[in-house]
Amino acid sequence: MPRPERESTVTPFGPVGKHLVPSDVGVPGRIAARFNVLEVGVMDSPRSRRRLRTVAAVAFASPLLLTCGDDPTDPGRPAPEVLPIAEQVRLPPGFRIEEFARVTRPRSLALGDRGTVFVGTYYFTKGVTSPVWALPDADRDYTPDGVIEIAKGWGTPNGVDFHDGSLFVVDEDRVFRLDEVETRLQAAVPVLIYSDLPSRAETEEATHLGHWWRYLRYGPDDRVYVSVGTRWSLEVGAHSLNDAVDQPRYSSIVSMSPDGSDFRVFATGVRNSMGMDFHPVTGELWFTDNGSSWPFSDPDFYDVPPDELNRATKPGQHFGFPWLHGRLPDPVSGGAAPAGTIPPVHEFAAHSATLGARFYTGSSFPARYHGALFVAEHGTEATTPIRTLDNVHGDRISVVFLDADGDPERYEVFADGFLTGTNATYSRRPVDLLILDDGSLLVSDDQAGAIYRIWYEG
Repeated sequence: MPRPERESTVTPFGPVGKHLVPSDVGVPGRIAARFNVLEVGVMDSPRSRRRLRTVAAVAFASPLLLTCGDDPTDPGRPAPEVLPIAEQVRLPPGFRIEEFARVTRPRSLALGDRGTVFVGTYYFTKGVTSPVWALPDADRDYTPDGVIEIAKGWGTPNGVDFHDGSLFVVDEDRVFRLDEVETRLQAAVPVLIYSDLPSRAETEEATHLGHWWRYLRYGPDDRVYVSVGTRWSLEVGAHSLNDAVDQPRYSSIVSMSPDGSDFRVFATGVRNSMGMDFHPVTGELWFTDNGSSWPFSDPDFYDVPPDELNRATKPGQHFGFPWLHGRLPDPVSGGAAPAGTIPPVHEFAAHSATLGARFYTGSSFPARYHGALFVAEHGTEATTPIRTLDNVHGDRISVVFLDADGDPERYEVFADGFLTGTNATYSRRPVDLLILDDGSLLVSDDQAGAIYRIWYEG
């Protein structure tokens, strides 16, 4: 069923409606120039959606990339030499880094009451199961006593968190609780508490590159928070209106009681959050959000749209997607976001792939870092065309400092040097962060299959 026509609306991209006309206002204008929108419609069946729910024609008159042999994205280039982590990563003076553990595909991190580090994982390949790892540390020497696989038969258990003796795991469309897990690591029993999140199959009714892996945190209000990414938007414009009419549980952060009851949609307009933390004083939820590609196959657009850091001060807030990408209006939906939309409190460089975020609650780092937010930037994907290495963003750990009112005032790179090759030949990619009891910082790396520990020795 065609979407009803509406009046054209003037945005920074030019008039948006049935036709989109390029404008000449810098970055938005050059984005608009790539879109030749003839008409936009919405189909009414999953099968039709899977083919394409818009008839927007995107003009990809893309310039050539670097010539063969000089192209930094050439997959035929040899992998870069991998140095020991302490020699490769650059840190501020007084900080040190070492390898903490090696496990397969480490993603989300959680800390148990007895010092056990729990690790969620995921494989992108369909049909390949992913493990949940436990790294016990009974003597608290910050060296794992071993690696234990927790239960078996998981699908994509990307998100994990620990509270009051229980490990919570989100595995695609299901949330599990494993009680008294640290007392029976090799005999832990997953209890299904919720089973109605969007499934991978449901996501793939739309596009084969939707988001079915999820992030999970246990909140100070004794609720379990789970991110649910869009199943549509890979590329700005191509599916904007599909996202706009999809179910509210997509592009959201949801919450539930620890037993899985009282399910609620907490925040909407969230494209794909893979990092959340609660402010240690206010209890407010801060979260990263990955921007989409713009457009996907054109290296002219390596620098838009931004990734986001958002701050939810109460339930029910809308954070702009798909009408806004950061503060940039979508070139198809026209930026007509719901009233009261909350803008990001900080914008990261485009395609940084901001993932894990943690407030520093330890005491061993210098005082300037206390209460600051550390962020793992996974780095520009290999599928994002670039011309030079300067176009690759992320692949580092950054820190956002807050002012006396609790608002972001400064951004700094904390740890970089993870990237030794190109975005097509990553050797290391930070994913999630965790503060240990001694104030040191753990970093998971799903590319190298490693977890690192950063500490300050002065």
